[in-house]
Amino acid sequence: MELTAKYLREKFERDLKELQDACDHPSSTWMINGMIPGHYFGEVLVCDMCEKVIGNRGHTYSDSTSNEFDPNEYTILNNSSEQKVIEE
Repeated sequence: MELTAKYLREKFERDLKELQDACDHPSSTWMINGMIPGHYFGEVLVCDMCEKVIGNRGHTYSDSTSNEFDPNEYTILNNSSEQKVIEE
């Protein structure tokens, strides 16, 4: 087998997915989600161990018509990529 950048990227993606699937997400951190500088899309909850995004709050991509930030609305993401909204 020839060692290429493509092979290394694919191996990394497989290894990372395996880590994320096995991780219990023991601790996490809220981080600002702004893909474009100056554009705020809310916050994402990222596992400190495996770096999987496990939740978000505020403005979401699916709600592109609203620019209002609601800090009381939280979206928790599960493994099947379905979203459910809960309020604290």
